[in-house]
Amino acid sequence: MGVPQLKEAKLLLNSGTEFLIKAKGFTKNTIYRNDCYLNGTKRTDNQISYQQIQQGGTLEFEMQKQ
Repeated sequence: MGVPQLKEAKLLLNSGTEFLIKAKGFTKNTIYRNDCYLNGTKRTDNQISYQQIQQGGTLEFEMQKQ
């Protein structure tokens, strides 16, 4: 999983649900991710599945300087 380049992006899925990607603390100086959460649950791996995206929800990155 890479690092977001936007503060927020919303995907409107065919099922009528939304998948929101947020970069908490995103600035031009905070280009590294600290933690990542999918629907409030901390992710310890670096991937999410297509099925998880299709279910909708929120993927949130906590950004940091280093």
